Amino acid sequence: MTALRRLRSGPFSVEDALGVEQWTAAGLGPALMGASIALAHLPAKDLSEAEAADVGFGRSVAAPEGAAGTWRLNAAGRLLALAEAAPGGRLQPKRVFNA
Repeated sequence: MTALRRLRSGPFSVEDALGVEQWTAAGLGPALMGASIALAHLPAKDLSEAEAADVGFGRSVAAPEGAAGTWRLNAAGRLLALAEAAPGGRLQPKRVFNA
């Protein structure tokens, strides 16, 4: 074997990739996807307004039963943060995104 070529990474395939000639502002714009699509493989929790305010300040929120690993935290239909399951049944924000 002299080379390997990755044809797929999760839901993303080489058929969906852009050629180098399309790497311009005009070419990339239509191909860009939101973070929620790119992170769709992670479990998600929709937050109440109060929970979203807490997460905005870096405070943990209650996790669903049996939560483990990394979670998407959504508020008002958009990705607010990435969180890790923590002891005590909590989701601790690790990256909080601004609007």
